[in-house]
Amino acid sequence: MNLVYVTNRGVSFGLLSNYDITLYLGILSFVISILLFSWIRKSKDEIEKLSLCLILSGALGNGLDRVFRSY
Repeated sequence: MNLVYVTNRGVSFGLLSNYDITLYLGILSFVISILLFSWIRKSKDEIEKLSLCLILSGALGNGLDRVFRSY
């Protein structure tokens, strides 16, 4: 087994990694986070709320990584 540290400066599977779109992806992540948060507040179903919270936490983590670490 061989562990290798790799950063992804693009989107899924390294797409658009040749372009400097890190800031735009970070902003998009935070906009989607705001939309998810409003959807969570409107939801009545507990399973749906839990699922959306997990997606929201991933979007926030991705946005923070994009803005502060540039990948």
